Amino acid sequence: MADDTSTKLVIVDPSGDVLLIVGPQKQEVQVSSKGLSLGSKVFQAMFSQHYNEGTELRASEQLYRLPLPDDEPQNMITLCKVLHVNHEGLDLSADIEKLKAFAIIADKYGCFAASSFFLTVWKSKFAAPTTLDHGGLMMLAYLSNDALAFRYHSQRLLSRWNGGFQHCQTVIDATETLPKEIFALLGTRRSELEQRLALVLMNPITRLLPCNSTISPRKSSEHSEMGAACMCGASKIYAHLRNLNLLKLWPVEPSGWDLDECLKSLSEFPERDVKGELGLRKDLSP
Repeated sequence: MADDTSTKLVIVDPSGDVLLIVGPQKQEVQVSSKGLSLGSKVFQAMFSQHYNEGTELRASEQLYRLPLPDDEPQNMITLCKVLHVNHEGLDLSADIEKLKAFAIIADKYGCFAASSFFLTVWKSKFAAPTTLDHGGLMMLAYLSNDALAFRYHSQRLLSRWNGGFQHCQTVIDATETLPKEIFALLGTRRSELEQRLALVLMNPITRLLPCNSTISPRKSSEHSEMGAACMCGASKIYAHLRNLNLLKLWPVEPSGWDLDECLKSLSEFPERDVKGELGLRKDLSP
């Protein structure tokens, strides 16, 4: 999340007893230790009597200064406002990078339960998610332990991403927050679907290719029968190729396709064996 905050004091709670010193910029944020503790398991433990911060906080006669040098200021300010139910000035635009940054810091401080309503509102802004949006929403679902949302967004990513899933991880998860195995499994699954799709689309052609049988020299009538069969096969192959071309499925190169769009095309395909869609709709439907 881009840091659009100056280093002047940001007051989240005017009666707060803690002054967070955030990031290398040393951004000061006034908050309540009680407000943070109620929404964050990490802050709850930190401000308890079992940790130095809690002991020092109780002994302090002024704002207790708590350095958080590894956090990005704007992300922390957003988190603090959410935990204090102070939503003034929060940016809830459909910016997947900002949402991912919030998800990472919410995971770090154990705040998903307290942030659930806020995140529901924010996610609603992604009414028509792009491929990259699905990747970010998949990350959020994983971190927040939302199995249904993870299944949905990973399926959409599986269907729409066509640049290789090693590159997908680099683009979507630059912070390496998610296990690499997720992208490896998605890559394997995508390859399997591409192979099945290519097989079903090319099968009518390979099945109709003529001249695979041996003609006996004793039966000249077989020549004319084979010729007729070849003409019939050629006509069917031409019709199949024409249908593929009309539906933008030719040449058959599934690795570069959006499989959601491909399924729509397959539903319009006139040939019954192709229209079966290889069970792909079951594999890719939410």
